[in-house]
Amino acid sequence: MNKIYNCDEEVIIKSNRFKVVCIFMFFTVIELVMLSNIIYFNIESIVIKFIIMIASLFIAFGMIVYFIQIFENKPLLIINKNGFTDNSTLLSLGFISWEEVIELYEKSDYINELKNIHFIAVRLKDINKLLNTVSKIKSKLIRSNLDTILISVVTSTYKDQEVLEIMQYYFDSYKEKQMIN
Repeated sequence: MNKIYNCDEEVIIKSNRFKVVCIFMFFTVIELVMLSNIIYFNIESIVIKFIIMIASLFIAFGMIVYFIQIFENKPLLIINKNGFTDNSTLLSLGFISWEEVIELYEKSDYINELKNIHFIAVRLKDINKLLNTVSKIKSKLIRSNLDTILISVVTSTYKDQEVLEIMQYYFDSYKEKQMIN
């Protein structure tokens, strides 16, 4: 780790509005292209029309999420000596104590590596304990990741590796204090 952080202070990771607007515009262009294909081109295959419509719904959902993020002033992530508050996605659990965390690591897959987008993976001791604090729909969607949550900082002013380094520093400091006590 290159930097020493003061664990008595919070680190607030905010989103970069310019990045959020760019992603929103990107989704808008894709949505318009998809809808124009359905409306203006004579696509005879019902299967292809259905696939385009389903994909269009997912893109529209992404547009809504990023549109809300443009006007929302909530930080993506707040890191402190007690844990962190994750607001990075719609499936975020909110505050998670360091006591609940087993490990932190960077996660990516081949699709994300092509785009150079990575996630911060947080493996938890008992995700069910945290799932009891959120809605049933959110709980069911999160359960698919078993014991790991993923944090996306793609719209922040920080690089994912920097955020992971900060989180790891605070987590290690927490573990050290627990060993002393």
